[in-house]
Amino acid sequence: MKNISHETKKMFLFALFITSMVLVNILGSKITVIFGVRVTVGIIFMPFLFLIPDMINEVYGRKASYAFVQISTLMLIFYFTFTSIAIALPANSEWTLQAEYTPIFASSLRIT
Repeated sequence: MKNISHETKKMFLFALFITSMVLVNILGSKITVIFGVRVTVGIIFMPFLFLIPDMINEVYGRKASYAFVQISTLMLIFYFTFTSIAIALPANSEWTLQAEYTPIFASSLRIT
């Protein structure tokens, strides 16, 4: 197996962190039962959101960990801005799913 560089590992963790953060917000409106407890589906991704910054802090330092959190927060703002725009734009007359589209994506805006 080829030796993976530290930079590649860091970028993988960064991608996993941002993806998890977005998925928590997109999937968080669905409620399920895990081990008899009613929870949001977004909770599945929460361990990544807590562990990755800790791992980055240990290996690369506080500055890199802080950058992870700051950049991912900006990506969430980007996601919410364009989700809001997509919901507000009028649908094509041939596309009949606007009634279903709006509540699904608008619910992630309410969670945060």
